Amino acid sequence: MRRRRILLVLLAFATLVGVAAFVWLSPAPTDVSLTTLTRLKPGMSEADVAMIFGAPAADLTGVPVDAVPPPAPGAKLWVNTRSLAGVGKEGVPPLKAGARLLRYVGRRATVTAEFDAGGGLIRWYPVIHEISGLERVRLRLNWW
Repeated sequence: MRRRRILLVLLAFATLVGVAAFVWLSPAPTDVSLTTLTRLKPGMSEADVAMIFGAPAADLTGVPVDAVPPPAPGAKLWVNTRSLAGVGKEGVPPLKAGARLLRYVGRRATVTAEFDAGGGLIRWYPVIHEISGLERVRLRLNWW
């Protein structure tokens, strides 16, 4: 009887570990967040970036850099000043010839990405609106 109980407990534990591993390893939905921003690498194609974030919300290529709107005033934001996250007059340097500027918008973050003439990612300007609980843990542990 005791053996049977131990076997059932081990089976239940193994099932929980299997479900947790499946959820952890399953592909994340496309969204702009701190977690998905960590997947960006210089040189990625526009299609690769769209697979991570979804379709771009706006093509800001023809818009003068001074007219690229910054985040809404008074919005609660976590901004990385080293990456020129304040997208706007001070944030986006002049575009190189043939470069494209695309904005991806999500519930938890907004990112403006600059692509070269060949479609490769040059740099990106994130604005974080919300950090999830799991992202807070990852930040504390530096686990990306």
